[in-house]
Amino acid sequence: MLLGKDEQALAAWYDSLGFVSQEMAREAALEEFRSMSSLDEYPAFKAKYQGRFLFNDNLEEEDYQPYVAANRFAYEMILNADGDVIVGGQTVNYNYDSFEQTMYYRVAQAAGNGDVTTRITQETKTNQVFIKTKKKKCWAWAYLVNDIVYIQVTAQKKNLFGWNDYKADYYFTFANRDYDATFLQNWKYLSSTLAGKVIGQGVWTSRISCNSRFEFGRKADMSQLSIADLTVMSSGTQPSSGWLHIEL
Repeated sequence: MLLGKDEQALAAWYDSLGFVSQEMAREAALEEFRSMSSLDEYPAFKAKYQGRFLFNDNLEEEDYQPYVAANRFAYEMILNADGDVIVGGQTVNYNYDSFEQTMYYRVAQAAGNGDVTTRITQETKTNQVFIKTKKKKCWAWAYLVNDIVYIQVTAQKKNLFGWNDYKADYYFTFANRDYDATFLQNWKYLSSTLAGKVIGQGVWTSRISCNSRFEFGRKADMSQLSIADLTVMSSGTQPSSGWLHIEL
């Protein structure tokens, strides 16, 4: 239900409950981070949030901002700031312990080693791509949830305080591997970001918030879906850097 809400509707739902999610708590911490006047303030900021968010301790990578610790797709939407949620009357925590466990770290490392997994299957449920230039980074993840494929995008750019999240334009182009009508018959596009686009046509989106999730598509019927190739980049990165393959 929450994945189907846009930012305004989601915010209204949280307000109706008086609930602050882990994702919302990180956004508040990011505002505090961005208000720093120098990196001399960073040790105190990190100490304040050390037990709540994850940090990249490799200072050579110049990545100082806090990351959510949620260890499953979109759980930061339902966890509180400490990573807790009540399930069956009991409090359960769904946090990673270290930054090295996050998708940000693992995907970037895998890309550097040339071994990024690029196909989504019923077994893995997810795949990803990572693109990096001197001044910008872009992550894109595809998640299979029941019969819906969600895309999550994240972009960062380098400034005074190293790498930082920012709202970016994204470019998507996709094609059926066999380029036949079966692809259109079996996919139903739901996202307003991609609605009405045809195979092989590149699409620039409007500005999308960092870590946004949206539906790429779902099964229109019970027939076997064709293979689709989706490539994605953010403004300032190159499309040749990686393909995101989706197969159901």
